[in-house]
Amino acid sequence: MVSMVVVDANKKEIVSVKDTIKDVAARLTEDEWKIEMLGFSSEEMGFFQSHPLVDMCCYDILPDGSLEYLTKLRREYSNMGLMLIADATVSPLVYLKPGIRADSLLMRPFHKDVLRSTMEEFVSAYLSTVDSQDGVSSFVIDSKEGKINIPYSDIYYFEAREKKIFARTLNDEYGFYATMEQMEEKLPDTFIRCHRSFIVSKSKIKKIMLSQNLIELLQGFDVPLSRSYKPVLKQFGK
Repeated sequence: MVSMVVVDANKKEIVSVKDTIKDVAARLTEDEWKIEMLGFSSEEMGFFQSHPLVDMCCYDILPDGSLEYLTKLRREYSNMGLMLIADATVSPLVYLKPGIRADSLLMRPFHKDVLRSTMEEFVSAYLSTVDSQDGVSSFVIDSKEGKINIPYSDIYYFEAREKKIFARTLNDEYGFYATMEQMEEKLPDTFIRCHRSFIVSKSKIKKIMLSQNLIELLQGFDVPLSRSYKPVLKQFGK
């Protein structure tokens, strides 16, 4: 599944953008797409604060405060494909900068042919990047709906239960069939096994309480620590 969000203050054009995305996505990939359409407001920006997985985003930079929010957002979604929506009233120096790292630019006013060709280039480039990375920066789950790409930076831990493995992000978990031994071989060295049923992200470790056989992760997550795995985790212990 590919998750895409369109943040556009113009309610009329957001319909044409959505229709174009659906048509382009259906032609370029067989994966299922989840497309969210948002206006620019503090209420709707709460969508990002819930930290769902977002693969691609089209973002209107014209509303007041949008660039400041986007700069913060980019730090959370560093692997997200990003298309900016702008017009000639804003200098490119304002938005073409390292903190934003746009992958594409859609200029108003939209012409149907230009909208389609720009969206095709954007989507094709993102899909090519995902394929070429071959899972280097993302964990890929094959599902009935297609491939789900979860950035490793979003994963707190993997848990084995109910005869499946679950990848845990801040607000969601994604189940698939595998063994913990297969996961140990597949995952990069930024992950470490701490228990028969758990593999954690080293970057998410806040504190390891050796005497309590417990690992405290960021955002309030706790996972168990087995005695047999304590020696390799002592470097984090407090």
